[in-house]
Amino acid sequence: MMKSFGKVRVGLGALAMCLLVAGWAIRGFGTTAGAADMRPAGDTQADARVARTSAESAAPPPGAVAVLDVTAVMNEMPELREMRTSIQADFQRAQAQFQKRQQELVQRRQELQEKSADDPAVRGEMEKLGRELEQFQAEIQLQQRELLAREGKALMEAYARLNAAVSEYCKEQGIALVLRSTGRPANVANAQEVLAYVNRDVIWAQDGLDITPAIKGMLIGKDSRP
Repeated sequence: MMKSFGKVRVGLGALAMCLLVAGWAIRGFGTTAGAADMRPAGDTQADARVARTSAESAAPPPGAVAVLDVTAVMNEMPELREMRTSIQADFQRAQAQFQKRQQELVQRRQELQEKSADDPAVRGEMEKLGRELEQFQAEIQLQQRELLAREGKALMEAYARLNAAVSEYCKEQGIALVLRSTGRPANVANAQEVLAYVNRDVIWAQDGLDITPAIKGMLIGKDSRP
């Protein structure tokens, strides 16, 4: 006869959500996450000079307002691609360990529930299992926080490098203000991406005001214009 034993009511199903929530960390960095071309970025100074010269030929006039697709640039920055790959591997490894451990705990609970709850030894085992479930959940949450902390640190470092490149370029070109633009969503079936695109800050701008190709050239070493 199946019985319920206090702490054993800790939901194993709820634990699965802990690791799954961390999955957002490896799906991308913005509304167009994952849409970037995965071709290897060039890393020679010659490539950077050529890309920068090409992009500067279409730079906005001095004192102008420019637009920049920050997400498009960051999705192609090598350090963020490497971080994304590393986190994805760690997430998959942790998920496999979680599933194995979850199966073990479920089996133990089923075995104990088939025994008499009046047996002191059984009650002791059930209490022990409850503590293990709580510890297991805490470990999953810790892994999740560590993954998010790694991503946050990498994003801040990459954004600082992007901001420095934008500042340098705008000072050279006499650009007074840069607004964030948003590219078309890669997946129109993704409501979140579509909503971000519809609510974008810049509705329209002339092609000559978009400095995204120039900044890509500075950071990635290639002219990324269409």
